[in-house]
Amino acid sequence: MSARTLSIALLTLGACADAEARFATLAAPPRDASSPGDAAVDASALDDAVDGDTGDAFRPPPPPPSTCKDDALCVPLGLVCDAASGTCVECRDDAQCGGMRRCDLALHRCVECGLAADCAAGEICEATTRRCVKSCPSGDPSVCPASSPICDPARRICVCDAVSCPAMGEVCDAASGRCVGCTSDAHCMSTTNPRCDRVRGECVRCLSALDCPADLPRCDVSASECVKAS
Repeated sequence: MSARTLSIALLTLGACADAEARFATLAAPPRDASSPGDAAVDASALDDAVDGDTGDAFRPPPPPPSTCKDDALCVPLGLVCDAASGTCVECRDDAQCGGMRRCDLALHRCVECGLAADCAAGEICEATTRRCVKSCPSGDPSVCPASSPICDPARRICVCDAVSCPAMGEVCDAASGRCVGCTSDAHCMSTTNPRCDRVRGECVRCLSALDCPADLPRCDVSASECVKAS
């Protein structure tokens, strides 16, 4: 083979090798995102997605629209306005609770008690449910009523069991130790009262406006009924 022919062959092989290398680079799959370089690219791509038309998939949902700014909208429902959330609530302070005595400021709901002094003699205020329950300070269950016949040795309160409540057509609320109408929505089989009001332990029509139909779009939480908008 002449020198000229050898040179041409070498140039041809070099060109082919270069083309193969460029093709391999283009066809190669993306590197693992765990590598530092790819992490930077991924973060940038995510920023672009959030700023672009697809950003809604990454953003949290907007807060619900306000329904009240003052008590005027809530008074027809027997409620008051919680300015912080812009919603009509059952109470802002104890004075609005009447027979229920205390306002649970976390829930804005009226509850039975906040202190033992709010309960009858021989009862204490169960801290979790804010309900008055029969106490058994000596650990003696003989002081407990038939509806809650067991003395909880740790809390020294009388609690219900699996037998005492079904006999009255109710369920046992383990937190308060009392027999109640429900402890979850699963106990509320009626289509007219499908939600469980855990504060009162009973099945109700609604707990919020989300439970109400379009023609009765507001939930009167004091009565747990859907009502017309004011």
